[in-house]
Amino acid sequence: MTLAAALALAAAPQDAPPLQGTLVVRAARIWHDPGAAQPYLDDAWLVVRDGRVVAVTSDAAQIPPFAPVLDFGDAVIVPGLVAADSALTGAQTAQRFGEGQRALGADRRALDEFDAYAEQSAALGRGLTSVYLSPPRMYLVGGRGAVVKLAGAPRVLLPEADLRVSLAAEAANPPDYFRPPIPPTSENPLRPAEKQPPTSRAGALLVLRETAAAARGLAGAGAPAWDADSGTINPGAPAHLRALAEYLQSKAPLRVAADSSGEVAGALDLAAAWQVPLVIVGGREAGVHAERLARAGAVVVFEAPLFQSLPELGPDWKAPEGDTLARLRAAGVPVAVSSGRYAHWSLLLEAAAAAMAYGLDENDALAAVTSSAARALGVGDRVGALRPGCDADFVVLQGAALAPAGGVQSVYVAGVPVWDQEQAASAAAGAAARRGDVEGGAPEQAVILRAGTLWTGDGPPLRGGAEVLLRNGRVEALGASVPRVPGARVLDAGPEAHLTPGLIDLRGVLGLGPQNLDPQATLGALAAGSRTRADWQAVARGGVTSMVIVPRTIPGEGARVQVLKTAAEDAPAAYIAERELVYFNLVGGDRAARAEELRKTLERGKGYFEQWEQWRAKHAQWAQGKSAKEGTDRDAAEAALRERLAQGEKKEEKKEEVKEEKEEGAREEEGKKEVDPINGLWEAEVEDARFLPEPVTLHARLHHEGEKLKGVFSSPDFEDQGSVELDGTYDAAAKAVRFQLETQFGTVGIQGTVDAPDHMLIRVEVAAFGAWEFEANRIEVEEAGAAPVAARKARKPDDEPPPPKRDWRLEAIRTLFEQRAVAMVLAERPDEIQAAVELFGSFKIPVHVVGGGMAHEVADLLRERNVGVVLGPDFVRREENREYAPAAELRARGVRVAFQSAAATGARFLPNALALAARSGLAPEQALEGLTSGAARMLGLEQRIGVLAPGCDGDVVLWSGPPLDLRSRVITVFVNGKEVPEP
Repeated sequence: MTLAAALALAAAPQDAPPLQGTLVVRAARIWHDPGAAQPYLDDAWLVVRDGRVVAVTSDAAQIPPFAPVLDFGDAVIVPGLVAADSALTGAQTAQRFGEGQRALGADRRALDEFDAYAEQSAALGRGLTSVYLSPPRMYLVGGRGAVVKLAGAPRVLLPEADLRVSLAAEAANPPDYFRPPIPPTSENPLRPAEKQPPTSRAGALLVLRETAAAARGLAGAGAPAWDADSGTINPGAPAHLRALAEYLQSKAPLRVAADSSGEVAGALDLAAAWQVPLVIVGGREAGVHAERLARAGAVVVFEAPLFQSLPELGPDWKAPEGDTLARLRAAGVPVAVSSGRYAHWSLLLEAAAAAMAYGLDENDALAAVTSSAARALGVGDRVGALRPGCDADFVVLQGAALAPAGGVQSVYVAGVPVWDQEQAASAAAGAAARRGDVEGGAPEQAVILRAGTLWTGDGPPLRGGAEVLLRNGRVEALGASVPRVPGARVLDAGPEAHLTPGLIDLRGVLGLGPQNLDPQATLGALAAGSRTRADWQAVARGGVTSMVIVPRTIPGEGARVQVLKTAAEDAPAAYIAERELVYFNLVGGDRAARAEELRKTLERGKGYFEQWEQWRAKHAQWAQGKSAKEGTDRDAAEAALRERLAQGEKKEEKKEEVKEEKEEGAREEEGKKEVDPINGLWEAEVEDARFLPEPVTLHARLHHEGEKLKGVFSSPDFEDQGSVELDGTYDAAAKAVRFQLETQFGTVGIQGTVDAPDHMLIRVEVAAFGAWEFEANRIEVEEAGAAPVAARKARKPDDEPPPPKRDWRLEAIRTLFEQRAVAMVLAERPDEIQAAVELFGSFKIPVHVVGGGMAHEVADLLRERNVGVVLGPDFVRREENREYAPAAELRARGVRVAFQSAAATGARFLPNALALAARSGLAPEQALEGLTSGAARMLGLEQRIGVLAPGCDGDVVLWSGPPLDLRSRVITVFVNGKEVPEP
């Protein structure tokens, strides 16, 4: 039985009966008896039978044959947490005194206030399985506590546990007791309010001694609760005295809320006088009386100072002494821990961690919320440990028990799963989606990556253990520890592993295939769906998470490309749209002529850019005027409406009748006309999960006159983008239409064939991406010989200025002048490199060199102009019987470097090739920088890729050892926050 299969059955209700049969649970560490000399076993098995622990062993031979096994891998198992105090009950405030509650109420039972049907998922999700139910806290004598489980059946462990007494200031000066008779009569008159004790700690102790004496029948006044002669309780005694007498006879523990040294001393005196065991709750200054507490056999439930808010406690409040718990443990006083009154009562793991600051070690701190807490409540033989015979209540943790980033993975009660983080996260996401809090459905599962060393891309690595939190495709946090996220998956690779940003290949041909693609096409969408394609997966699993796909043939106008993700699910996530690159080629041929031709192209591109800038200025002016005119028109329309309403509107029934007659006649005349098979409005719905996150509706209004065809294309889903008018051809014999247009994706061909009345099969071919086929239906019919698509009206002065005609051949260069792109020039020789640097520098366009075989000869120029060099695919060269790495020489001269594979699936070997270059002088740290942050900074994308920082893309590589070291390998890779599947 696998873990996945077991968790699939984890929808068990919280009151499910104990497990029937045998179950074996394995984990990296099992804490079977916290607080003992040997509290845990590593690589151990927990054997459960019929809801009880049978054994905990590291010997596989002791596992019962054929028993189902839950293997939790590297997880840690601890006993179910035991809350030695809780706020599930006993939360009455002083306001309740007005209802006639007495300060002395030994007859009150916390179990009566417990709702066994309440939802307890929040507490279970923090690992709690057993809790103490407190009677009211605001009274001198609150009543009898209880111990229950939060899940499983039966729930109640102890219906009546200790008696709670408060010597704290909160119980002093209670309101007067007043309960009016209903109705008041002469026999039962309305009496004045009754003063209630105590007003001081001394008064409280005096009242407690007197009421105990009264309960034992030793006081002369009133009816004694206990008849010493008959050994029975007097039924006529007050309820408080009867209950107190029962308690004193039971010898159950006395729980006293006491913080100060005087309160603790008073509690010790009271327990000695009553001859009952003592439990101190609070215990801020209990360390002062450590020896006396030990002699009395007392237990301390220490309130850890945790603050979820910022209470105004005033200058008199004091934190516990730093050695409080150390002194108690040294004296042999058992210690349990609670989260105190300023944090939620279920934060037990946090309280245990805080207890370590006051002198407990990890073993004793964990015992303080498990075994020691259970013994303090009198249920140590059932819960709080995983010894043979105990209930099989245990918690599966993601990491060390008290680590800051640890978290609860699942919780079992009596061997039955009652809480699971994945199910809880899924339920929370579903609820949020139903409320509309989450756009687009459930959020992605968070992932926490752990390793011994973290390379962020900025500065030296973080050593000694580090974590990275990925959520919703981004890096959310990183450092020595990250916030705990409910439902997060934790991947701990161990102390030898390293984490780095995803690697960047600045020139590859993955996905292009052998075809000759339009070099002006926007190739970003090539990576849509790459997460499930074997060739892309292979590159991504090699550590390359971002790649620039460059056409093999680069025209004079440049090839406009984007940075692609090698494991993307859909088009929006496939590439980084806000930054582009334009590649040019100056290698070989007549270099002077190439440079001059490129200069002329840049001049044309600059003129094209200036046309668009002029249009933007005019459009902004027009928009401003339009807004002002609309405001004026709106005011005029409102004034006219008010005038009509004041005068009353004339009836126009006659006009309406004439209008209807004309429309009816027009419809009859229209029915007599011949219907053309093409003309009219066509509608189609296009679906493609790779490029479209949801279906898109297209409209095409077609009209032909002979072979000439006009079409106006639009989409109601993108009304703000207007329409496109195209000229095409119509083949009457084949009933086929054809259009062709140039776009940022290259040449697009559209062909449609009418195969049935008002039905058309359409095929769209895009140069770089293949073809799509879909159907269209005519939703408006136009008769034969009707007027063509409405002619364009003459422009008026106040019409929106039309944009310049788009020239896709110059769009790439326009992005350079708009500072939305970076120029990348293929150049090898010094004169080619110098020409590129000077030419683009004259136009103030950022530029980098790709190739740069002889870049070292112009290194000073490159450094001065801040021009980087993209090296490869030959990272090691041989010259005069000497092997050297060009990247190392350029780095030594102060030139920035990055790397290219110039390959398809061969890009996955980039780490290995650069690891070999380390033997020729290139330091692995330098190579890693060139593959990550160095490459990202060349492109101006260091806020997205190449760096691990909050807000950056979740592209991470997990290595078994130091990156780019031949002794290391890539363990796994995350792209956009998701693990890349095996190809």
